Amino acid sequence: MIHRCSAAGALAIMGLMIVGCGVTEPSDIRSFDDLAAPAASAISEALAANLLDQQIEAAWDNTHALFPDLDRPDVTTVRMVARTEWAQTILACMTDAGYSGRAVEDGSFQTGSIDPTIAPQYYTQLFVCKAEYPIDPRYLAPFNVEQIEYLYAYFRDQLAPCLEEHGYTPSKLPSFRTFSDGWTDESARWTPYADVIPTSESAWLELQQSCPQLPRSIY
Repeated sequence: MIHRCSAAGALAIMGLMIVGCGVTEPSDIRSFDDLAAPAASAISEALAANLLDQQIEAAWDNTHALFPDLDRPDVTTVRMVARTEWAQTILACMTDAGYSGRAVEDGSFQTGSIDPTIAPQYYTQLFVCKAEYPIDPRYLAPFNVEQIEYLYAYFRDQLAPCLEEHGYTPSKLPSFRTFSDGWTDESARWTPYADVIPTSESAWLELQQSCPQLPRSIY
């Protein structure tokens, strides 16, 4: 069985709230090219610690769901990593421990085919690596209003047209109010990628390179 672990999986934590007050009307959202890169809001030590704990607990929950009889190892965090370096860092950690895997261009780590006889040990080590090198909580913190506006403009002006150029049809762009409200409810979030179904993994990876899911300067 092949599993894909994603830094973007942290989106389940990231952006569950919008920091700030007031809602910008759709007509007020300028062109993406006219917007300056937003500054992320500072987060408190308490929130950072909470987000870090959530991330590590989620990693163990995934492992424990696969192998309920495993004992949870004690792990000390080595350092926190940027979202863009996460997959390569996890790969290096797994390689140092004698296991294989692959850092994929979309920012995820792929396990590849695993010998069932070593699967429990493999996934235990994968948890250890995730706990030793978690994503920096500032990449998981709620987006502020400026970041939400920037993301909306990127989706509208850059990502959706890019997907169309590659032969895909994004779902209809919602109003900014609907989009903004959707980021408080993961099941209601809109992204141009929502209805995209690539024909193969190679097509997916190529599409990710050509049409990144998030603007690099969102943080």
